[in-house]
Amino acid sequence: MSFRADIKALSAELVEVFGEAAVLTDETGSSNIKVVFDERFESVGFDIGEVASRYSAAKVKTVDVAHAKHDDTLVVDGVTYTIIGIQPDGLGITLLTLSGI
Repeated sequence: MSFRADIKALSAELVEVFGEAAVLTDETGSSNIKVVFDERFESVGFDIGEVASRYSAAKVKTVDVAHAKHDDTLVVDGVTYTIIGIQPDGLGITLLTLSGI
């Protein structure tokens, strides 16, 4: 097995082991998937002050979100989020940037 294939397999396994249940609703309907959910906080400092932002993100297996697009929904722990960003890493994992509804 190549290094790339090993990384793909490990990434998928990490989502399965550490992920939590979620429901993705896209053009094909609703499906149960596992996600590694994260609430992110970022701040950028400027000479005149600082700008801070908080957003939600989920790492998922790319195969589980093959049909996902912007404005589809993801329910995690009873909270519904809208997908506003989709970033596949080329190794079998996709980062979904989410906005709370």
